[in-house]
Order: sequence, then C-alpha cells, then structure tokens
Amino acid sequence: MIEKEVMNYLATALLTVTLISVFYPIQASGQISPSNLEVGLSYARGQIDSEQNQSVSLSASRPVGSFLEGDLSLDMGARYTFFSRSSILKVGTSKSLTLSEIDLHAINFMVGSRYSVSSRFSIGFDLDLLGFTFGKQIAAEVPVSVTGSASPKQFNLVLGGARDLGTLNSEFYLSYRPSDRWSLKTGLSHQVIEYDSSIAPEKAQRFLDLIFVGLTAHL
Repeated sequence: MIEKEVMNYLATALLTVTLISVFYPIQASGQISPSNLEVGLSYARGQIDSEQNQSVSLSASRPVGSFLEGDLSLDMGARYTFFSRSSILKVGTSKSLTLSEIDLHAINFMVGSRYSVSSRFSIGFDLDLLGFTFGKQIAAEVPVSVTGSASPKQFNLVLGGARDLGTLNSEFYLSYRPSDRWSLKTGLSHQVIEYDSSIAPEKAQRFLDLIFVGLTAHL
C-alpha cells in the first residue's frame, strides 16, 4: 500500500510539473517564452469482441525540440483519457476474467514526435509514459462462476507490451493543417487497460486498437 501511494505521489508530481511547463514555459533568461501550446481533442471508437468501445481524450502539449531544419519535432505534455464500454469485456492473456460496465479515467504524462511532410501534412505519434487512473469499482467474474469485484489499477507506467501497468493511450496519426490555428488528424489509437482483482487468476489487462479522429488548436 505504501509503495502504491509513493508511485501515485510521484506520478502526480511529474504531471504537475509537466502541466506548469506546458502552460508557462520559462526561457533561460527567466522570462515566460512565447506560446506554442497545442490543445487536442480526440474521439476513438472500435469493435472488440463484437461490441463497441469508445474513448475521448484531451491533451495539452508543446514542442520541446526540433531537428532536420525544423521538419521533425519532439513534443511533451499531458493527456486525459476517458474509456468506456457498457457491455462485458474479457481481460487477461487467456481472457480468464470478465468485467462489466468499464468506466476509466486516466491522466498521463506523454511524449510525441511529428514529421512535417509538407506545409499542410504531417505524420506523427504520441505515447503515454506515466500517470494514474481512477474509476468506479465494478463487478468481475471468472469461468468457475466465482464472482467478486475489480478496481482500476491506479498507477500507470509504460514498460513495453504485457509489462505495461495501468491505463495508457498512444496515437499514430496523419495530420492536416488547413490554417495556422487549427489542424485535423486521424489514425490508430492503441490503448491498454488494467484492473486489480482478488479473484483474477492472471494479470487483468487488455490491449485495444481503435480508430480515432481529432481536432487540435494551435495557440
């Protein structure tokens, strides 16, 4: 319990520092630098196990570095993701745990990179690295008709594949920028969710691939 609380405090501290640096960037001179803030809203949807899943995410980020004469950028920011599914979902490597009415809220520190193909089009990706998740406790069941409950895993951390912890979101996209202020993007949202449950015979985790569309404001 103490270790979980420490992890959550660290995640909260990192996200707080990230949000401050995103909204109030400081130059070496100590002055607040000009804004290159990007605020994005994305909606993802896809069918898993013959049922629809959906998520909504809100992000704030800004470029922190550029390469290849400015065509390649490195971004840093934070993202809130809400994931929901009204029907049951089987989780775990062997789908051994059944969850009902999933409702997750995740806040994560994220990084991304984007390459400008032209003045209007770019390709890129962004990836949640670390954060925390909250949500309601839900009903859970295993095949031997043992019932219990499950709660969202609170601490999120990207470790790669099945080693990932908690709820994470990543996007791989094509972006079109019709004006200096707005851009549109679409692509694949790769998400992972995880619950803690005393009746789970294995790690209660599920990977999901959803198609998303998004709108970004360049402030």
